[in-house]
This record gives sequence, C-alpha cells and structure tokens, in this order.
Amino acid sequence: MRDFVIAWDTDGVLLSGDSKSQATGERKLRPHAKEIIQDLEGKGITNYVWSRAGKSNAEDAAGRVGLSRSRCFAKPEWSTPFDAEGMSQPPDLVIDDNDGESVLAYLNIVVPAFNGEEDDHILLDIFPQILDYINAKAESRLLNLLKRLSESLHASAIS
Repeated sequence: MRDFVIAWDTDGVLLSGDSKSQATGERKLRPHAKEIIQDLEGKGITNYVWSRAGKSNAEDAAGRVGLSRSRCFAKPEWSTPFDAEGMSQPPDLVIDDNDGESVLAYLNIVVPAFNGEEDDHILLDIFPQILDYINAKAESRLLNLLKRLSESLHASAIS
C-alpha cells in the first residue's frame, strides 16, 4: 500500500506570510507546526513542504519542522495534471491558506494565514480533522485491497 502524503504550504501556513515578516526576513514558525508534523511522521505519514516561491523557500520551513530538503518542492501549477517535479506521488491532503490554489482532486484544508501571532492554535484545531481523514483513507485503501484480493482468489478458484 502506498504512503499517505500531506503537502504543507510554506508562506502563511508553516511560516508567517505577512508582508512585514517577508520584507525583514524574520519569518516565524507557526506555533505547534513542528510538533504536529513530527507526530504525523511518527505515525508513518509522509509530509512534504512546498511553496509557490520555489523549493528553496520551502527548505527554510522544512528545516524548522525537522524535515529533510528531499521533502521540499516548488508548488506545482494546478492548471495541468499533477506535475510537482521530483515528488514521487501526488498528495492525499493539502494544507494551504489560499483557497484559490486548492485542487479539487485532493482534499484541501484551508487555514487562515499566519502572520506571526504567538497565540495561534489553528494547527491544533485541525489536527483531529487530519487524523480522521487519514484513518478514513486507510480504511478505504484496506477495503479496496481486500476486495481485489477476494476477486483474485475467486478468479483463481474458477480457473
């Protein structure tokens, strides 16, 4: 069974995306981002970080949450089929602050843009929703696998 993949946007989701923090280069990591991503990694979930501004922009956020540069990508253009260069598979879930960049083919969780607020708790708020989706997707994949196995066994018995 393939891995479950979450793609996290950089600016406004993992790092503060307001014009002041971008201009000064003092971008803050969203509260709870590192703990949540590390928890998901511990559960076997693959987390990618991408950015419309390019791979190097995503690398800053990835380093702060404990992910390697190999998990960073330039956010693909959604007008074409999935095309994130170097990404082994499309994400199952996209966390973004811009609903306009959502892709209907993937479940998207749209969060308010993070502008450096110390008391931000949105990632804690959406964590149960992320886990619910992962569990439902895993159950669906397991049922599909069992169905294919049953069909294969049935076909073998008939032959």
